[in-house]
Amino acid sequence: SRTNADRNIGEIGVVIKTIAPRGSGLVKVSGQEWSAFSDEEEPIETGVNVRVVEIRGVKLKVEKV
Repeated sequence: SRTNADRNIGEIGVVIKTIAPRGSGLVKVSGQEWSAFSDEEEPIETGVNVRVVEIRGVKLKVEKV
């Protein structure tokens, strides 16, 4: 069964702490703050919209939309 976190897959969120290239930062999705990471080669800056593509433990993997 899907967990609460799984429901975030496909959701759009916003970066609230810049995600470093191949590093991590913070995003806000559905009113909740999550640690997030990305495979992007460039940083994803604060204020940029992202889509949740995967969940690993308590971290969301995101991509720019």
